[in-house]
Amino acid sequence: MFEIIKKYSDKAFPVALFIFCFIFLFLQLGNYPLIDVDETRYSAMAREMLKKGDWLTLYLNDSFFFEKPPLYFWLLASSYSFFGKVSEFTARFPVALLSSILVFATYYFGKKNLSKAFGFISALILLSSLEFIILGRLSILDMVLAVFVGLALYTGYSAFEAENKNKKYLWWSTYLLCAAAVLAKGLPGVILIFGILGVYSIITGKLKELFAPVNILPGMAIFFLVALPWHVLMYKAHGMAFFNEYIIKHHFSRFIDSKEISRHEPFYFYYLTFLAGFFPWIFTFISFLVKSCRDIFSKTKILDFFKNMQNLDTEKRFLFFLFTYFIFIFTFFTCSSTKLVTYILPLFPAAALLTGYYWHGYIKNNQNKTGITVSTWILIIIMLLAPIAGFMLPDSLLGTIDPAFYRLRTIASVWLVITAIMMIILLNKNKRSMLFMSQVIFMTGVLFIAINYVFPVIYNAGQKNLVEYAKYAKTIPDSQLITFNYGVRPSVLFYYGKHVNIIIDENYKELAELISSNPNYFVIIRTNDTDYLAKKMDFSVIEKGRKYTLINNIKIK
Repeated sequence: MFEIIKKYSDKAFPVALFIFCFIFLFLQLGNYPLIDVDETRYSAMAREMLKKGDWLTLYLNDSFFFEKPPLYFWLLASSYSFFGKVSEFTARFPVALLSSILVFATYYFGKKNLSKAFGFISALILLSSLEFIILGRLSILDMVLAVFVGLALYTGYSAFEAENKNKKYLWWSTYLLCAAAVLAKGLPGVILIFGILGVYSIITGKLKELFAPVNILPGMAIFFLVALPWHVLMYKAHGMAFFNEYIIKHHFSRFIDSKEISRHEPFYFYYLTFLAGFFPWIFTFISFLVKSCRDIFSKTKILDFFKNMQNLDTEKRFLFFLFTYFIFIFTFFTCSSTKLVTYILPLFPAAALLTGYYWHGYIKNNQNKTGITVSTWILIIIMLLAPIAGFMLPDSLLGTIDPAFYRLRTIASVWLVITAIMMIILLNKNKRSMLFMSQVIFMTGVLFIAINYVFPVIYNAGQKNLVEYAKYAKTIPDSQLITFNYGVRPSVLFYYGKHVNIIIDENYKELAELISSNPNYFVIIRTNDTDYLAKKMDFSVIEKGRKYTLINNIKIK
């Protein structure tokens, strides 16, 4: 494939990336509802920002929300304003657009440091990895941090390698992007970016350049001019309440102790997360790591390796930077007490570039053939065993969860078997570029299955009732919506579009006071609580779902 389009690669690679970005990130982007919890919460907050006209303070259901900085919500509100409506597509559009920017930046970064083909391979690996696909199509802010961290590290490394006349501009761009990362998700932005650049500069003897006055003084000025004003204005407006919630609780406390927000996971959590999230490329990535470690330890001692860092050629410096990039982020979040699946997304560009380097050697020069062959066979075996495991599940279990699982099981199994057979043929015929593309194409099928079968199953598990009830209540003039005794489900906030009264515990007195103030009230309760609630109140059931029920006409007994 690469040989055919080599003559026109300057145009062909970007056009191909544009097409794949459209397929992976934009196709059917608004065809499925927003998913609880983060998607609906953040999207509702951005609408509230636009409605109130307050672009400084974040609100959730008319209450202060001090957990996050504002950049992502500015982008969301701008998307609503630009398209003239609030919808699933306009809520997801900013993340899909930023994800595409990171994919193209990865291509040009790889092109500049090695070759066009390498940049193209690496960009496709990033775009088609499982977690990147999922988070690139959801309205959550982790991708925003990953994008600005990635862009800042690309410009930072380019500054180290650039000619003197261009260095200062690249460094200033790095500080600007770092400020954007801070406005996206706070202190982790600056820690990740300058932690990685700092470690790399120390080991490679470039620390002096990092602290050169012509780079750091204007850079710091740019950083503070962009990142500081919002924080200062928020502190002036809300005082220690903002400082304690935003800085103390959601930066330092979350890193040190996760008990308060119930996000504690074992130390190996991100090993498992990355194994699943970097599918299907994880097997070639592991093969590359094994080969790299074997080469280092077989050819030189580890201490000698680091002593010679300042004398490495351009290609080896580039690889070392990517290793630093990956290891620092992985270690940082592993050390954090609070762990979420989405947190390690910023390391995916480094993993894609490292894996792309391995595949590039295989496709171009037939290098790494053993490693690619073994890792591909592992993937093939998994593809063939997965349908067997799926059909061994008892039908009673699938029917209990959702009847749609029958269709999902059949369609996924057929796609897995077809792809596995195709990969076996390509492997045996040594069609190296097509073997690579077969995994990209495989993930397009996975995406199609997820959108049309997996997401509906997740949605039907209970959120569907909430969305339908919220939309119904919204159609009633002067209605008041109450959720009772099941916690916060932001999909109600987003699809109702107005203030929702949320009663978390069994506070019947508060419920009685609310319903007495407005006759057009509607209450969403858990279906399992219906019989228990009937002992204390009389009410009319509007609709009863499997998990939630909508009632009104409540009278306290």
